[in-house]
Amino acid sequence: TRLLTNLCLVRVILGPSTISYLCQSILEGEHCRLKHLFCKSNNLGDLGATKIARSLSKQDSTSKVRNGVASTLVSLWLDQNEIHDKGATDLGNAIAEHPTLEIVSLSKNHITDKGAVAMTVVVKKNSTLKQLNLTDNLIVGPGNDALHQASRESDAVAENLTIICGTQIQ
Repeated sequence: TRLLTNLCLVRVILGPSTISYLCQSILEGEHCRLKHLFCKSNNLGDLGATKIARSLSKQDSTSKVRNGVASTLVSLWLDQNEIHDKGATDLGNAIAEHPTLEIVSLSKNHITDKGAVAMTVVVKKNSTLKQLNLTDNLIVGPGNDALHQASRESDAVAENLTIICGTQIQ
């Protein structure tokens, strides 16, 4: 049996029904072992981000194993997708509990300090994450400071977690 492990969608406008299909078939499907999901410039918006977050939460609710096979999503790239604070918050809550994600990139969206503060849950709870990329968003001092402080205070944070906001690497 051939399994889908990598999916790259660039500049493909994904409407609500396509997002739902993608999530149900690709992220939640019992035969899918997706390792890398790269969606760039697909105009997902908060609605698409929320649907992806729900699918990620369903992967987690299976306690790493679905039908005898471990969840495998390692990287999630949602750059340039018109994601705002609501979508970032929903994604943050899902990523915080996800058992296998190591790289998350949300660069070039419309995430503000409010969304960055909501993403601190990822830093506090996810011990597998190695890179969180929030570059080229609308994050200035408070959001950046909150992420940096969360990484210093968290016991769960991965030892080598890199948080990238703006042009500063922490």
